[in-house]
Amino acid sequence: YDLANGVGNLAGRPISFMITNTTDSHFTNLRFVQSQFWTMAIKNAEDVLLDSIYINSTSSTSASTINTDGVDTFYSNRITFRNWTVTCGDDNISTKANSTNILIQDSVFHGGRGIAIG
Repeated sequence: YDLANGVGNLAGRPISFMITNTTDSHFTNLRFVQSQFWTMAIKNAEDVLLDSIYINSTSSTSASTINTDGVDTFYSNRITFRNWTVTCGDDNISTKANSTNILIQDSVFHGGRGIAIG
């Protein structure tokens, strides 16, 4: 976070985990700490369950954690987020660009802006 120094879209900040062109899949018990940009992005996916996911994108200094979304979805359908714990500096879960039938269950969000649609 010190390198970005409050710049939200600094080039080179990686997305930690990408799920693309995926159908009928389960992802469970994943843990992410100090993601430098969006922790996860889901694109062109359908019938995906993400269960027991832990994300903590907090700074150990006074540096801003801007744009550290927990997860963003694009062109995805029937995505279930179950048992998530997310602490971040932006959207905890963000559904974007033609994402439909999104279910969020038994999840806790700290900091961040909660759930963003659009």
